[in-house]
Amino acid sequence: MTIDYAELKRLTRTELESLVPKGFKFKTKPWDHQLASFLATISTDGLNEWLDLGTGKSKVAIDVIRYFEWLYKKKWKVLVICLSTATEKWAEEVEMHSDCKPSVLSGKITDRWDYLRQSSEKGGFYITNYEGLRLMLTKRVANKKGKRREVINDLNVRNMIKQGWHAVIVDESHKVKNPDSITFRVLAKITQDVEQRMLLTGTPFGKSLLDLWSQYFIVDRGETLGAQFSIWRKANFKDKGWFGPDWRVTVVGQKRIEAAMFGRAIRYEESEIKGMPEKVYRVLKYDLSDAQDKAYDDAVEKIGDFKNIQNRTMIFRQICSGVIVSKDFIFKQNPKLDLLSDLIDSVVDEYKIVIFHEFLLEYKIIAALLKKKGVKHSALNGKVPESRKWPGVKSFQMDNDRRIMVAHPQSGGSSLDFNCAHYCIFFSNSHNPLDRRQCEKRIHRGKIKRRRFYYDLIGNNTVEVGMHRSLANDESVFKGIMDKNGLVSILRGR
Repeated sequence: MTIDYAELKRLTRTELESLVPKGFKFKTKPWDHQLASFLATISTDGLNEWLDLGTGKSKVAIDVIRYFEWLYKKKWKVLVICLSTATEKWAEEVEMHSDCKPSVLSGKITDRWDYLRQSSEKGGFYITNYEGLRLMLTKRVANKKGKRREVINDLNVRNMIKQGWHAVIVDESHKVKNPDSITFRVLAKITQDVEQRMLLTGTPFGKSLLDLWSQYFIVDRGETLGAQFSIWRKANFKDKGWFGPDWRVTVVGQKRIEAAMFGRAIRYEESEIKGMPEKVYRVLKYDLSDAQDKAYDDAVEKIGDFKNIQNRTMIFRQICSGVIVSKDFIFKQNPKLDLLSDLIDSVVDEYKIVIFHEFLLEYKIIAALLKKKGVKHSALNGKVPESRKWPGVKSFQMDNDRRIMVAHPQSGGSSLDFNCAHYCIFFSNSHNPLDRRQCEKRIHRGKIKRRRFYYDLIGNNTVEVGMHRSLANDESVFKGIMDKNGLVSILRGR
């Protein structure tokens, strides 16, 4: 079936539903944009699904797999490649939107291969992160000088192909934008003969259209942008660098690329989406690092008496965030900070973000992360002088290049207007429901024409689980705790 993807976006809900093949049933009801994206994807053997963060790209991909299983009356074997911080989220999505039990490939590389060999004939979703896939398909060899370098392991690539994948889903596909990277090269090999290829991202390219070629090549083997990167680049870009390559798209090249790109892509910006609620809440989970886990266990053992619960639980929230305030200590490995980093990368550059945090030391590590990324931000906390607070707010509101406000609830959680932001991330939470409500209102004030997205970063088996649950119910996590056993239960995320 040949479909004009731009035309699909103009159809009504009833018209879209009429195009769904008779007999196929969704497990969970799709929004209009998800339905249009689903129809676009099943019409071809490969598509770029460019849907803004929070709008449900993964559901579309899962629905597509369910459709082809229904159509061909057999289970499909699906490889999902995603960020390391998203593997568990993908597993949850698969369970929610399908009847399949997903498998997350984790642990040692030998363990991952053993698991695949044991399940070589079975269908289902197999989820791995980019780093894990790369390590499974590469090896390190020594050159003549004895220096070791990473190269593609052709034997392992062949073994991966022999797994018999029916579909490959590449999430946050902007991560494979470099055609010289090993990750792109191995993906190009293992996707060559699969029946369905889906690349998902809300940020297909940053400042350069050069980022598109590798993503399109995986989707259609050169049908849209050509089979050779260097030839395509030479035809559409000009090197204007003085001290190194600086490829800039030409006027003719840009027109040519824009005319071709939507033959194998469907794009939905958040502003185009209808039917979703004004406020969209998302929970992203992570596991503590080994060092954090040990510190957390030690703190549980030393919980002591049952007095002053709120103060005694601060240490647990700090450990989750990768800091210990009393010691001015910062953990080297910080999965929550990694999750925040991935989340920031997934938000389209034109959208602004407010990040709320509870402890000043958290601001230190967040600010360091943003500096490393080269992302301008403003700050509101107890250490920011009064003379700088209002200019910081104004620059966040007015300066398009200043994308992020990092705020403490007591400084930026009330009165101030941050409704220029579409995304709000709670790096950590206060136990007070009133603080939470005030923080949420900062980006949802006055006349709102666009929906707002709220993200909570929650550590598995930690106090953050109970805190999030209680705040959602508009109550303190400590309400109803009668003894030490009850407190320990909360600390363990029960």
